[in-house]
Amino acid sequence: MAPEIQTGAPPRSQDLEKAQVAEARFDRIIRQLKNLALFDKLQKTDRLHLITRAEVVELFNILDQNNSGEITREDLLILASIPGSKFTEVHVNSIMEDCDRDGNGIITIEEMFKAVTQGTMAYTVMLDEVSGRRIHGANDECSREALLRYMKHQFNKDDACFSLPFTLLFFAVFLFLIQIHLEISSTFLVHSAIQNEIDGEGGRTNHEGPFLMRDVHDTPTFWDWFNASFVACTFKSAAFWLPDFPVPGRIGTFNQIVGGVGLSKVETIAETCEQDDWLQTVYDARGNDEAKLPCYYMDSAEVETTEWLFYQMHENDIRVVISGLINSQWINMGVTLIRIKFLSYNAPYGLFTNTHLDIAWDRQGLYRIRYYMTSFEADPYAKGWKVIIDLLYVALVLKMMYAESKEMIPAIKNGLDGFLDYWEFWNAIDWLSIFTGVVLLAMWLSMVGSISGGLQAAIIGLPSQQVGEAMSLDSYIINTGDFLTPQQMEANAGMSLSEYAEKCEALHLELDSIVDSYHLFRSFIAGYILVMMMRFFKAFRANPRLNVVTQTILEGSTDISHFAVVFLTIFTAFVLCAQVLFGSRVREFSTLARAYNMAFRILMGEFDFEAMVKGSDLDYLYGTIWFWMFETLVFLIMFNMLLAIVMDTYAKVSGKKEGSETMVEQTFSTYRMLQLTKKAGHLNLWYLICEFEDDDDPAHPEKVVSVRSLRRAFPKMTKHNAEFLIHKTIELLQAEESGADAVTLTMAMKMITKSLQFSKRTSEQMELVYAETLLARNQRINLAMNPHQRGIDGAAGGVGAANALLAAAGGGQPAAAAQQAIMMQQQMAGGGVFDPKAMIRTQKEALAGGGTTGDMRVTELFDYVRDRNQWLDQRFSEMDKRFERIDRNAGALVIWMDQSKKKEMTLEKSQAGKKPGDQKESGSDWRRIRKLEDQMDALQAQNERVLELLERTQYREPPIVRSPQIRRGGAG
Repeated sequence: MAPEIQTGAPPRSQDLEKAQVAEARFDRIIRQLKNLALFDKLQKTDRLHLITRAEVVELFNILDQNNSGEITREDLLILASIPGSKFTEVHVNSIMEDCDRDGNGIITIEEMFKAVTQGTMAYTVMLDEVSGRRIHGANDECSREALLRYMKHQFNKDDACFSLPFTLLFFAVFLFLIQIHLEISSTFLVHSAIQNEIDGEGGRTNHEGPFLMRDVHDTPTFWDWFNASFVACTFKSAAFWLPDFPVPGRIGTFNQIVGGVGLSKVETIAETCEQDDWLQTVYDARGNDEAKLPCYYMDSAEVETTEWLFYQMHENDIRVVISGLINSQWINMGVTLIRIKFLSYNAPYGLFTNTHLDIAWDRQGLYRIRYYMTSFEADPYAKGWKVIIDLLYVALVLKMMYAESKEMIPAIKNGLDGFLDYWEFWNAIDWLSIFTGVVLLAMWLSMVGSISGGLQAAIIGLPSQQVGEAMSLDSYIINTGDFLTPQQMEANAGMSLSEYAEKCEALHLELDSIVDSYHLFRSFIAGYILVMMMRFFKAFRANPRLNVVTQTILEGSTDISHFAVVFLTIFTAFVLCAQVLFGSRVREFSTLARAYNMAFRILMGEFDFEAMVKGSDLDYLYGTIWFWMFETLVFLIMFNMLLAIVMDTYAKVSGKKEGSETMVEQTFSTYRMLQLTKKAGHLNLWYLICEFEDDDDPAHPEKVVSVRSLRRAFPKMTKHNAEFLIHKTIELLQAEESGADAVTLTMAMKMITKSLQFSKRTSEQMELVYAETLLARNQRINLAMNPHQRGIDGAAGGVGAANALLAAAGGGQPAAAAQQAIMMQQQMAGGGVFDPKAMIRTQKEALAGGGTTGDMRVTELFDYVRDRNQWLDQRFSEMDKRFERIDRNAGALVIWMDQSKKKEMTLEKSQAGKKPGDQKESGSDWRRIRKLEDQMDALQAQNERVLELLERTQYREPPIVRSPQIRRGGAG
C-alpha cells in the first residue's frame, strides 16, 4: 500500500497557487542560508573548528521564523534540502540527538552551538572525509539512471514505511476474525469431549470393557465393543437411562445427535492374487470357489454401504439390528474401512460437529482407529457485533485494492511495457493478498449460505423436529417414559425407517459438502497468513533494524543452499540406514517419510533411544552405532556448522545497521519530509517514475539530468522540487559508496596492522637481497683475481668459483688454504651451490676470529662487506623499533576511543533527567581523529624509507685493484 501523497496525478491548478507561495518562502530561506559564512564552513571539515557562536546565532535566527528563541526538528530539516550542500538528513538527526537529550523536542542556541562544534555531527563529517567519499558529477546534475533509482528507492521506502501500520491493523483484524468465526479453542474442547466419551465407555460394567483403543483389533472384538459399549455410550435408549439423561440422543451430556448414527463400510471386490500357482495353495488350500479369489486389494473397486441406527429406538431393538448384521457377515474380508458417522449440535458453544470414527482394516490385518471431526458455527451471525468486524475487514480489503489500483492505472496508461514493469515481486504480493482476501470472503459467504439454506432445511425435515398434529419422536419418548419400537417410530414419524434413513443420508450429503468447503477455507486461511507474513517483510524493508532477518536470509542463501546439498546428502544417508535397520520393528522408521520426520526429531532432541535398541543384541549394537554417528556427524558438526553460517551472516547484517534510525524515529522523519515536500508543491514520485519508464514516450530521454532539463521535461515542477531530487540522488550515491567503502576506526587499525606486516615481509626480502648481493660480489672478486676461471654454470660452476676463491684467498699458503677450504665447504649447499645465509654467517665468524684470509686486498674487501652488513643490521633494528612504536600508538588510540565511547554513554544516562541548561558537554573530542591521519602518514613515510633503503642495497660493483703478485701468478 502506497502513501496517499506519493501516488496519483500531478497537483491540481488550485493547489499550485498555494505551492507557489510555499516555494517562494523556501527559496528565500535557502538564499539566506547560502549567504551565511557558516554554510561554507559546514561544507569543509578543516574549518569546523573555526565556527563561532555569532555564526550559529545568525543561523538560528533564520530558522526561528516565529522569533520564539526555540526551534524544532522540522525547522532543522530545511538544512538537508539545500541543493548542492553536503549537509544531509543524517547530520540533522545527529544535531537533534545532541541537542535534545532531555527529550522535549526543543533546541536552544547554546545547545545548537555545542552540537555543531563538538557533537556527533562534527565527528560524522570528519569520518566522511577520512572515508574519502566522492561527488558524482556537479552538485546540480546527475545521471538519468541514478535519478530513477533514487525515486524508486525513496518511493519504495515510503511505501514500506507507511504500509507497516496498515499491515499491522489488517493483521489484527484478520486475527480477530479467525478467533470469532473458527472458534478454535471451543472446537478443541468439543472434540475432546466427544472422543473421551466414546473411548471411555466400558460397556457392561464401565470398567471391564470392552474399550475401543484397548480391545478392538479384529471383527469379533469390534462387534463386541460396538454392541456393548458404543450403544450404551451414544444412544442410552432404555427407560432406566432417562432419570440421569432426560434428553434423548445426548453424547457427552451437552452434544445433541441430529438425525441418526450411520454405520458405513467400504468393500472391495475379490481378485486373483499376483503370485505363482503353488503359492495360491499355500495361502488358501480349501480348494473351493472362494479360494480362487483370495485377495482383496486396497486400491480395487470400492462399494460403500450404510446402515442407519436411530437414538429414538429402544436399545434392545438396536441390538437386534446389530445381531442381524453380525449374522449376515456384514463385515467380511473384503471390507477395508468401517466408519461410524453422526452430526451433533452443542448449544452452549453454538457449534455443529461432524464426527467420523474411521477404522481402517489394512490388508496385513491391522485395525487403525482414527477420529475425523469438524466443527463450525451453526449461526455465524447470532451475535450482531460480528457483522461490524466483517464489514471492517471488507473495508480494509477494498482500501488495499484502491491503493494498489492507484499505482497500477498510471502504469497501464504507459502501455504494455509500463504494465509489465509494474509487476515486481512486492506488487505481486500485494495483489495476491487482495485476491486471496476476496476469495476468502466469497468462500465464507458461500458457507454461510449453505448452513442457513440447505443444511437448515435438511435438519428441519427430520421427524425428530416435527411438531403440530404429529408429535415429534423426542416428545413422544418424554411423554411415554420409554423409547420406541420400530413400529412406533414409523407410526409417529409418518414415514418408514427407510425414508427416515434417506433423509439422514441427504442431511449428511449436504453436511459433507459444507465440511469439504470448510477444510478448503481453513487451508486458504493458512496460506493467507503466509501472504501477510510476506507483506510484513515488505514493510520491514523500510528500516534496517527491522530488515535484519530478511537480509540475513538473502545474503546467507547462497552459502546455505550449497551447505544444504552436503547436509541433505549425509542426512538422507542416515535416514535410509535407520529405515533399513529399525523400520521393521519401530513404527517411526517404517516408511521413508516417517524416517525423515523421526531423524529430524532426533536432531531436535526428541527421541526414544530405548525403542531404537530394543530387540536382540545385534539390534542394540546397530542402534548404538547409528545413534552415536548421527549425533556426532550430523548434530554436533554439521548442524552447528549451519548455525554458524546463519549467525555469521546475521552478525554481518546487524553490523551494517549500526547507527540507523529506530522505527519510531524513521516514521516521524519520513512524515516530516513528506509534509515538507507537500508544502513545497513537489510532484509525487510515482507519477515521475511512470513518466520516466514510459518506453513509448519517455520523459527526459537525455542521460544527464540537470535542474533546467528536469523542469523542461515537467513544466509543473518547481525549482525547489528539481533541486531537491538531484541533491537527494547525489546524496544516495554517496551513501551507497560510503556503505561499501566506509573507513571506521576498527578498519583503520586493521589497515595499519596489515601495513606493518607488509613492512616486515619487505625487511625479510631485503635480507635475502643483501645475501645474494654479497654472493655476487664474491663471485666478481673471484673472477677478477682468477681470469682463467670463467663461464661455468650449475653445480660445476659453483665448485669452480669456490676453488678459484680458495686459490685466490690462499695465496700459496697451505694453512690459509686449508682454513678457507673448510669455510667454503660450510658455505656450500647441496649440489655445489652457495648458501647466501651460511656464507654471511661463516664469513662473519672467520673475520671475527682473526683467521687468515690470504691476500690483503681480499681482506679489505671482506671488511667492506662486514661493515656494510653491520650498517644494514643497525638500520633494520631502528626500523623495527619505529614499527613497534607505531603499533603501540595505534593500540593506545583504539583503547582511547573505546573508553571515550563508554564515558559518553555513561554521561548520557546520568544527564537524562537534567535540565538543558545544566547539561555539560558530551560526545567525543572529534579533533583527536586527526591523530589517526598522522599515524597513517607516518606509516606511509616509513614504507617510503624502506623502499629507499632497498634501492641503496642494490649491487654496485666496487672498483677492483688487482695485486701485482696475483697478476703474475695468473700469468705464470
